[in-house]
Amino acid sequence: MSVSVKIKTPQTGEYEQPTGLFINNEFVKSVDGKTFDVINPSTEEVICAVQEASEKDVDIAVAAARKAFNGPWRKETPENRGKLLVKLAELLRRTPTCLLRSRHWIMARPSAWPRTSMYLAAPVV
Repeated sequence: MSVSVKIKTPQTGEYEQPTGLFINNEFVKSVDGKTFDVINPSTEEVICAVQEASEKDVDIAVAAARKAFNGPWRKETPENRGKLLVKLAELLRRTPTCLLRSRHWIMARPSAWPRTSMYLAAPVV
C-alpha cells in the first residue's frame, strides 16, 4: 500500500495527496496497517483512505519529536526560531491554490475560503 494517492479536485485537477502518518519528517504507514476513509461531506463519496494512528504510532511520533527537539532546534536562539517560524508563515501564504482548494473540498467549504483561511492561519504559526 502506498502512502499517497492521486486525487482530482473539482476546481484544480489532479495532484498527489499524502495519506500516511507524518512522523520523523516523512509519511509512513501505520504500525497496525489500519486505515479509515475520508468522506466528501457534500456527496458522501469516499475521497481516499488514510492511515489510522494507533497508540504505538503515537509513541513513535513522540519519540521522534523529542529527538528532533533535542537536536539543532533546541540550540537555536529564540530570535532565530522566531525568524524561521515567520519564514514558515510566509511559505504558507504562498501555498499553491491546488493544495488549499483540496483541503477545503475535503471539508466541503465554499471555494472562496481557501486564501482567507490560509492568511488567518499563517500568523498563528
